[in-house]
Amino acid sequence: MTIKKLKSLQDQFTVKSKEELGIGAYFNTIEADELVTSSEFVIMNTLLPNLGRGPDDIDTSNPYLCIVPGVESDHNRFNVLCERLKMPAAVLNLGIDDMYTNVPELAQKLVNVMVQRLKNKETFYLLGYEMGVLVALEMAVILESYGLTGTVYCLGGTPEDIQTALEINIKRMPDHKVQDTVLLHLTSLMIGHRIPELADQLQETKNWQSKVELCVKTCRGQAPYTSQFIRSYLKAAYNRVELTRNHRTRPHSLSSKIVILRADLPCTFNQQLMTRFSKQHISVHEIQSSLSKAPKNLQCSAIVNKYLDAAALEAFENRNHCDSYTINDHLNMKFISQEV
Repeated sequence: MTIKKLKSLQDQFTVKSKEELGIGAYFNTIEADELVTSSEFVIMNTLLPNLGRGPDDIDTSNPYLCIVPGVESDHNRFNVLCERLKMPAAVLNLGIDDMYTNVPELAQKLVNVMVQRLKNKETFYLLGYEMGVLVALEMAVILESYGLTGTVYCLGGTPEDIQTALEINIKRMPDHKVQDTVLLHLTSLMIGHRIPELADQLQETKNWQSKVELCVKTCRGQAPYTSQFIRSYLKAAYNRVELTRNHRTRPHSLSSKIVILRADLPCTFNQQLMTRFSKQHISVHEIQSSLSKAPKNLQCSAIVNKYLDAAALEAFENRNHCDSYTINDHLNMKFISQEV
């Protein structure tokens, strides 16, 4: 069988992924564990072995790929991408306790986590997805001011792509309509089904705080979350949507490498605009997936690995790839339970 015939068969049996419309393209799931959502970051499984460390015992001998998620801020979206990486990876949680007035403010918070907890020393690797593209580029500016250079992966597209796609998905609705749409969708995700009357109730409620409290009351007894978590999550989610819509990306001529993994988006690609963001040549790869499905595209891991520096690849090749386990872990758990 020829390659041409194989491609023909693939076209027959493969349904091409199209961009999902609406706010559902941005919020698919909500993390079940409230503590995970409020943590600073989540260490992901990669090709590197399980070293049997607890969550506070971070291996800082090698740099991490720090992933900045989108408005959903769910680390589970990156499971497929991370399991094929040749370096350790951590998803930086955007948090639900703080409201941000601008993207640079959020970027500074995440840089502090990188520097203080993950101990970035000479170089950095950032991967921004969707809204995270905007944040990652601002983080690169801050990290370069600290004397570091690295690589920034823009998963989804350019900042302009991300913002245009969001406006198309929410149909350029006014703020109060966006509030209702986000709250209605997230409440449905938390409960597990749609509540038809909630849409009318939200429309009749004019105050933002009252809208949030209405959703908290609706979830009470039906969603497996505390009222405090629901309230904080709803506010933080809408805050991130607004940050994405209102941000104006400032072109900085970075010394770091920029790699764009562009999804199948409902807008045209302006590569010339991105040339102002880096002194290096900007590499562009087309990902044949919608924005919401891009992190699960198997090309992404290969592209990330392709741009790792020689030191990172050498560290991967020379590392012991055998899994290790904690001996007598039940004794440690017993000790912790006694402490409690």
